Amino acid sequence: EYFVDGKPGKRGLLKKGTQLLLEANDSIQIRIGDAGDVKLTINGKAEVLGQKGRVANKIIRKVRDPVEQSKFKVVIKDA
Repeated sequence: EYFVDGKPGKRGLLKKGTQLLLEANDSIQIRIGDAGDVKLTINGKAEVLGQKGRVANKIIRKVRDPVEQSKFKVVIKDA
């Protein structure tokens, strides 16, 4: 299940090998039943959401760099 900028997206099972491209202005929240089976890449960098068999509920948000205001970083937190 996922939410983009607070609006619900798809909920349910995805077939193995399914790829999703999600773009948001503020945040993406994802809930995954088996976090170890999901491969997440953000701006070309692989991210680990959790261990195999574990549920993950994460919020992904871009945050303005406090030093260089023209740059952003991606922050992943538990929801």
